[in-house]
Amino acid sequence: MKFRTLVGLLLLFALSTSHGAGIEPNTGASDADAATAGLALVKSSERLVEEAEWIALHRLEDTVVGVLPANHPDLLDSDTPRLESAFGLLELYDPQACYLLIPREILAALDRGELPGAWKATLLRRDLPELTAAELSSIDVLAEDHTLALVRLPESLRAVYDEPGSRSQRLPTVEERRLSTSRSAHGLPEMTRALRHDSTYWQAVADAVSSDRMFTDLDYLSTTLLTRYFSTPQMELACEYAKNSFDALGLDSWYDFFSHGGHDLKNVVGVKTGTVDSTQIYLICGHLDSISGDPQNSAPGAEDNGSGSAGVLEAARLLASVQTDYTIYFVCFSAEEQGLVGSNHFAVWADNQDLDIRAVLNMDMTGYHDPTGEDLWIEGFAEGTSSVWLMDILEDNAESFAGLFVYRYGGEGFGSDHVPFHNHGFPAVLSIENEWSSYSCYHNTCDTVDQLNPWLWRSITASNVVTLAQLAQVQGEAGALAGTVTVAGGGDPANVTLHLVATGYPERTSDGTGQFSWDTLFPGEYTVLAEKAAYLPASSVVSVVSGETANVELVLEPLVPGSIEGTVYTAEGTPIGGAAIEVEGYAIIAFTGPDGSYTLGPLWPGSLNLCATAAGRIPGTLALELGQAEQLAGVDLSLTTVMDFEDDPEDLMATSGWQWGNDGATGAHSGTNVWGTILNGNYGSCADHRLDLPPISLGRYTDATLSVWVWYQAESGYDGGNLSVTTDGQRWNLVTPVELYDATIEGTCNPLDGQAGFTGNSGGWILRTFPLSAQIPNWVRLRFNFGSDSYISDNGWYIDDLILSGTLTSSAVNGSNQESDSRLAGGDRIGSLHISPSLTNGQTTIAFHLRTEEVGSLAVYAPDGRVLAELLGRALMPSGVHTRVWNGRDQGGNLAPAGIYWVGWRGEESSLNRKVLVVR
Repeated sequence: MKFRTLVGLLLLFALSTSHGAGIEPNTGASDADAATAGLALVKSSERLVEEAEWIALHRLEDTVVGVLPANHPDLLDSDTPRLESAFGLLELYDPQACYLLIPREILAALDRGELPGAWKATLLRRDLPELTAAELSSIDVLAEDHTLALVRLPESLRAVYDEPGSRSQRLPTVEERRLSTSRSAHGLPEMTRALRHDSTYWQAVADAVSSDRMFTDLDYLSTTLLTRYFSTPQMELACEYAKNSFDALGLDSWYDFFSHGGHDLKNVVGVKTGTVDSTQIYLICGHLDSISGDPQNSAPGAEDNGSGSAGVLEAARLLASVQTDYTIYFVCFSAEEQGLVGSNHFAVWADNQDLDIRAVLNMDMTGYHDPTGEDLWIEGFAEGTSSVWLMDILEDNAESFAGLFVYRYGGEGFGSDHVPFHNHGFPAVLSIENEWSSYSCYHNTCDTVDQLNPWLWRSITASNVVTLAQLAQVQGEAGALAGTVTVAGGGDPANVTLHLVATGYPERTSDGTGQFSWDTLFPGEYTVLAEKAAYLPASSVVSVVSGETANVELVLEPLVPGSIEGTVYTAEGTPIGGAAIEVEGYAIIAFTGPDGSYTLGPLWPGSLNLCATAAGRIPGTLALELGQAEQLAGVDLSLTTVMDFEDDPEDLMATSGWQWGNDGATGAHSGTNVWGTILNGNYGSCADHRLDLPPISLGRYTDATLSVWVWYQAESGYDGGNLSVTTDGQRWNLVTPVELYDATIEGTCNPLDGQAGFTGNSGGWILRTFPLSAQIPNWVRLRFNFGSDSYISDNGWYIDDLILSGTLTSSAVNGSNQESDSRLAGGDRIGSLHISPSLTNGQTTIAFHLRTEEVGSLAVYAPDGRVLAELLGRALMPSGVHTRVWNGRDQGGNLAPAGIYWVGWRGEESSLNRKVLVVR
């Protein structure tokens, strides 16, 4: 820290009164004339808000930063004990200076002499030069706690001060702070009055929040639009989407127009009018815009802040159709990333209109979850217009009805859309997931939908919806749902598992007559899903009305397996005999005859991944859908000797950044086309580019090697790429080439930070070989990763001419098993294993079919490979269908967190894995 001494401060003040906005100090200054006196910026261990001349600007966890008249007696009298115990002088207060509150992560980058990615993007957009490392490290740090630091930026970074982003914010000015303390409060809501409903009802409100509906919103806002940067056409489409959503719900919707940076912008507002006192307003909000290192092209912003804005839309869906005593505003803001511009415009308007806004609930970044530490971070304000009471309500609801662990920040709220409301005298709080500061895809092109945790996202949203419903005083009663399940063919209707899809309501199990019910449901529309092993799931959409019981009838049809048949060819069209055909998740295997044909079955209907392997060929893969009892013909595969990327490889999955085609700088190792990171251009800051090969089976290999030609040019030591592999779709492990990687990659926002990789300059096309024998006999997925930090960019990483080689077992080489029907690995043991698609706060049924008896065990495995729950100890199992129920708990009886797990059968001669999704 660089604190000024008292002598230095007074000397500076004596030499230059122009530092304080060119105003001479006067004597006997008070709060009334403080703004026209020379002011000193101080920090205090006491709040001292009761003293008229003290103006608190921001409260950290254990100190308050504020201003006093520079000639205040406590500052001038060196013998005053309070000078040492209470005040720390920072510098003369300059209302024109660039005082900025920044998160500790930004400060850490500055200490390393790195330009933070958001700052770099701002300077690039304005065609301004970057600062040197020495200039960055000389930035004054005036005060800090474990979360925030107050710095004074040089004039060369005024553009950053104007558009801070990254949860940074300008220090409120004296006049702004006076606004929040002088506005007459309308008083706290009467939360001491008896709420209209009991805890059972509020739990039903929380459980009604649907992650499925929010994911539908996010698929459009994040995946389809790809960016919602404030000045792009896509942001216009995002605003239209939000307004159309409000319109469809019957809300009074309108645009709040404003301008920024020469662009015409708008906030989106939906209003539900209260029936008892329509002037009393409760507001829920989230910003709709996004940002990244390449915001014009790719800023998906799923977490920041598609999660919060989709949560606002979900709150509107739930509350639009019920009556409330008081009015609710649902608001999606624009230009938050440019310095809370949209929310500030709205708060100023609300202040000028003297709106009676009793509480503001702001949601920003509510979906990413690192299971270490708390789930939810809440922050508000104790200074000025207090929102401590609102934090109390929100915290209680989060813990009571959403099961969240809550962290309450001890300092004052900062860096999001609740701040302008507080500055204008409206009580406001922020909900944000607790790992926001460590999220590697923050303000990055990798902030995509797959980064979100459905359970946490739904839970944080539910906490806010319950709080809003309580504050606005929801009227009416809960509804109920009752139903009957019938099993086709006279089957047993008992023990059918019933879900209300993607909600938090506990699942139900049908009784002996197929009856089931939910007694307390929040009014709205629900999808009821019925599941039972060996039957097709059945579902129905049901509307639940206040005070009434909805009825539903569901019919389960038995699963009827099907089969597939086809031919395996070379790229030239010659049939391949002896090729092995496998389906992921099945232990059955077929071999092609001399004419290249095969038949494979029985297979359960659904999505299948098919893989064909043959000696001297790259495995061919195909994803397909098999219908009920379908005999699918013409499932042909073509096997090549090299993947040269000359034809559009539609089966490869690429995130933004990896592109297929021709690059003028690198050329190709052979032919004309390659895969590369940003063809004919440089990669951006904080890049997280991933290219996935289709799943392939190594089950018939005794050894396997991947060879690929690579070309790379990246900032040495900070940017680069590597190869990773997964066998379960969750845990990705680094694969080290025989020739080794160049170095360990480092970088604050680089997703490959701390990993070995290719970095620097390859000097042209070079061949790199990756051993895969350790992955045998699994199905594997391979991923080419590329990442960068926030500083220097370059051409990137390019690949061409990929070959998978190895030795196959004899049966696959010489075609010794060329029967037209399926052969089962492990001696015809396992026919299949079936799991209900998801587990939602209850149980799921696992059914496995053994064609002959076998000794084995069944268990649920965590993503790291450890046994989470043993479902069947090692035992001799007869042939036939066997079922086991998993209640979603580990061996110690603890609930397994939401996520993807694996159910595995381990027999003496066979094994099989299936995913199970746990949603909470």
